[in-house]
Amino acid sequence: MLNESKIILLPSLKEFTFKEIQGGIEKKALIDLPDYFHKVLNFCYEWLNDKNHFSVNTSGSTGKARKISLSRKIMEMSALKTNDYFNLQAGMNIFLPLSVDHIAGKMMLVRAMMGHLHCYVAEAQADIAGLFENISSKNHLVFDFSVMVPLQLDKLLQTTHPSLINITFPCILLGGSSISPQLETKIQKLKSNIHLSYGMTETASHVALRKLNGEDKQTSFHPLKGITIQTDSEQRLLIKGDITNGQTLQTNDVGECFKDQYFVVLGRSDTIINSGGIKINPETIESYIFGIISNMFKKTNDDHIHFNYLISAQNDAVLGQKCIFVTDNPNFNHEHWEFLIRELRKQVEFSATMLPKNWHFINKLPTTTIGKFKRIEIITILNNIKNNN
Repeated sequence: MLNESKIILLPSLKEFTFKEIQGGIEKKALIDLPDYFHKVLNFCYEWLNDKNHFSVNTSGSTGKARKISLSRKIMEMSALKTNDYFNLQAGMNIFLPLSVDHIAGKMMLVRAMMGHLHCYVAEAQADIAGLFENISSKNHLVFDFSVMVPLQLDKLLQTTHPSLINITFPCILLGGSSISPQLETKIQKLKSNIHLSYGMTETASHVALRKLNGEDKQTSFHPLKGITIQTDSEQRLLIKGDITNGQTLQTNDVGECFKDQYFVVLGRSDTIINSGGIKINPETIESYIFGIISNMFKKTNDDHIHFNYLISAQNDAVLGQKCIFVTDNPNFNHEHWEFLIRELRKQVEFSATMLPKNWHFINKLPTTTIGKFKRIEIITILNNIKNNN
C-alpha cells in the first residue's frame, strides 16, 4: 500500500509516491520545485528511512520560538490517535496547507505515511482561496480530511460559497490558535464537520478536540483516548498520558475542568494582567467586547469599520499594569471608545476592575505565521508609546 499512497504538490499536481521518496528521488526531478517542497520531501524521506528523533519549532506566540526534539514513538502514537478518531482509511485524500517547520505540518505527513493516505500539499499562506478555486474548478477534488489555522478558514469563507467548501472540505481540523467568536458564528452556516484542536508541539499536535458546528457541537474540549487533563493550584492545565510517556506536562494555559475531564481554555498564565493586585485574563475581556462590536456598527453608522482588536497591558506607576484596548483599525476614535466603555459597564458579570483604562491604535499588530497575536511583543510596544488620553 505504501507503493500506492503519495504526495501531490499543489498547484502543479506533481506526484511522488512514498515508495519513490523512501528510495530517494533523483535530483533532476526536484530542479523546479520551490524550497518548501524540498522540506516536505526531505522530512518524508527521513521518516520512511526510520529516523528516530525530529527537531520541531515551537510557534513563538508567547515568547521566542525554539526548537525541541520529538521521538518517533510519540509522533506515531499521535498520528494513530488522529487517524482512528476521524476514521481515516487507506486511499483517502488529505489536504495540508501548513508549514512543515511546525508540528501540525509534520504530523499531517506522518498521518499520511502511517495511514497510506494521499496527501495534497500546498505552500503555507493565509489566503488559500485562489488555490481552492483552481483545484476545485479544474480537478473536482474532494479532501476527506483537511487541516487549517482559523485565519485560513476565515479568509476562505470571505470569498467562497459555503456549499463549495462543504463539498471540497467535508472535515476540517482547526488548530494553532484560538477561534474568535466572529469565526465561530460564520462556521455555523457550514455543513462540513469543523473541529478545533487543543495541543502543543510537546504533545506532537492535539490531545483534545472540540466540535464547533452541527447538532453535536460542543462547548468544551474532549480529551482523546489515553489522555487525562487536570488543573493545578494556579488553574494551569496539566496533561498526562501515553503521549507524554506517563509524565505530567504542565502547560501555560489557564483552564477549567468539568466532569469526564471535559475542559475549556480561559487564556495563558504568562499573559495574565496584574492590575493593582487583581489578576485579569485578557481573553475574558475580549469575549465580552465581541458582543458589543456588532451594536457599535449599528449605533455609530460606521458599517465600514472592521475590528481587529485585543486586550493588552501597559505599565502603570500606581497599578503596576493597566488594561489597554488595542486595535489596528485607523477609523477607531474616541466616540467608539466611549461607546465601548459604556456598554462594558452594563454587563452584569463584568467587574469594574476589568475595564480597559485606555486604548491605542497600532498600525500592524504583530502576529505569528499562523495568526496568533504576539501578546508579549505588543505589551513592549505599548510601553514605548504615549497615551491617547
